[in-house]
Amino acid sequence: MRLNKLEVYKTVPHIEIIRQIDFKINGLNLIVDNTTEVKQDSGNSVGKSTVIHIIDICLNSSSLTKLYKNRDAQGENIKLKNLLEENKVQATLEIIHNGKIYSFTRSLYKRGPRLINNERVKESEYESFLKELLFNSKEDKPTFRQLISKFVRTDEIQLNNIIYYLTSTSYIVYEAIYLFLLGINDESIISERQKLEEQLAKLEAKSTIYQNDPSIPSLDQIEQGLMYIESEIQDLLEKRNQIDYLELYKNELEKNSEINSKLDNLLSEIKLIEFERNTIKKSLTMINESKSNIDIDIIKQIYLDAKAFNDKLNKQFEDVLNFHNQMVENRSKFVEKQLKKAEAKLETLKKEQADLIELKKSQSIELIDEGLLKELNNINVEIENLNIKKGELLKAKEIQEGLKTEFETINKELERINSDTQDDDHLLPLKEFNDVFKEYSDKLYGEKYILYYDSKWRDKKGGRPFSIGNLMGNIGTGNKRGLIIAFDMAYLTYAKSKGIVSPRFLIYDQLENTHINQLDTIIELSNEIDGQLIFPILRERVKGIHDDIIEKSKIIELSQSDKFFRI
Repeated sequence: MRLNKLEVYKTVPHIEIIRQIDFKINGLNLIVDNTTEVKQDSGNSVGKSTVIHIIDICLNSSSLTKLYKNRDAQGENIKLKNLLEENKVQATLEIIHNGKIYSFTRSLYKRGPRLINNERVKESEYESFLKELLFNSKEDKPTFRQLISKFVRTDEIQLNNIIYYLTSTSYIVYEAIYLFLLGINDESIISERQKLEEQLAKLEAKSTIYQNDPSIPSLDQIEQGLMYIESEIQDLLEKRNQIDYLELYKNELEKNSEINSKLDNLLSEIKLIEFERNTIKKSLTMINESKSNIDIDIIKQIYLDAKAFNDKLNKQFEDVLNFHNQMVENRSKFVEKQLKKAEAKLETLKKEQADLIELKKSQSIELIDEGLLKELNNINVEIENLNIKKGELLKAKEIQEGLKTEFETINKELERINSDTQDDDHLLPLKEFNDVFKEYSDKLYGEKYILYYDSKWRDKKGGRPFSIGNLMGNIGTGNKRGLIIAFDMAYLTYAKSKGIVSPRFLIYDQLENTHINQLDTIIELSNEIDGQLIFPILRERVKGIHDDIIEKSKIIELSQSDKFFRI
């Protein structure tokens, strides 16, 4: 699968082409500026990165705001934002596969339609089609966006981390991504295992909440409590049955007993809903606290790794943390909705309770012996209180046993999957990939790097499934930008040799800081791979490269007087 053409055009008041880019079917595709020698004339804001962002949007990225928000400063390009909205600007990306062209259209304004081959589709259908075309997969996991972001690296996290290139993503997901891409396991098995492990992680988080809450008893405590309550209830029932009262008052007492029974059940349900509400509140508190606590060490380590090799990072650690907190805020809003539902249900039940209490007061039981009534009422109150406590314990038991059953079921399934996939040859694809990766990294840095996989990473504190290291054993996350490109190009070569269906293109933004020697080597390597290498670059950064290479490889050139959107 290769990129064939990109068209960006107005649809209102009529179709008007803004830009058309025809991609070179193989090798280097350069997006360059046409900077003059005037000192003030800079190529940094002519729209080179815009091309990359639009391609990514056509590949179902949701980041429309990148088109008109300045990466380094606050504020928006209002003029461009208005152009996109008022003229209903759209972009169509053509992908060619086995001689057939597929077109994918995205609106560059909010709430616009998505089209495949000029037919309007839902977002889920759009992404599913892309995944099946580019990766020959109909499985849910890993998601298309998790996979394609390795081939289209647009932000600093993606451009400074060779393996862990996504934000707020668990190692479980990364393991699934690379096992899928390398073809180490069957895609259906990878998808199933990722789903199970994500379910397991959620169960573990829920279990932690229960274990840390002193008001929630253990299963042993629940069983003992139920035995005691049952015994007490039976004693009270026998005592109530032994009371001798006149048949004349039996009907009146039965009416009263019926109301008490309804109140018992209603009170039990209220307690259960209150229990659910309190659990949701605790979850909400933990989510809000996670804005500054959860995974901060991991996020900070990624940032520091990137900073160590790129001291000109535009983003501060606080920016990365704030992005994480925004994700947490979205989760918080979802939980708040669940809380409102529980509180509404609780309000309804309490109204029913109040109505029953009023009805109970209106029952005519004046003729009943006051002493007898008092004794019966005391017994009924005791039974009522015991039934409420019994309901609480039964609900807690149901939750605890449900968690236990889910844990057992998921772990059993994971054991089955793991036993089916572990054999002597299951890591052979990794060796074949490293044969190519060593060659490309040696050409770039004079060192042979390889990708390590640790299948036992879950058993280690701070363990990671994958790491990058050279043959001397120096292992890290891999954050040299040139090495990232060597890694990705090695994958293209490996995937072709193994017949793995995957994109035959690599797209990068912000290669300005790459050393000119590595940049020369990257361009040379682009001629060896069977695929497209696409990136924007300032002309001043390629002065050392022959002009004929620039002319042969450029697919668009921009300048201060001819910016991408021509405004």
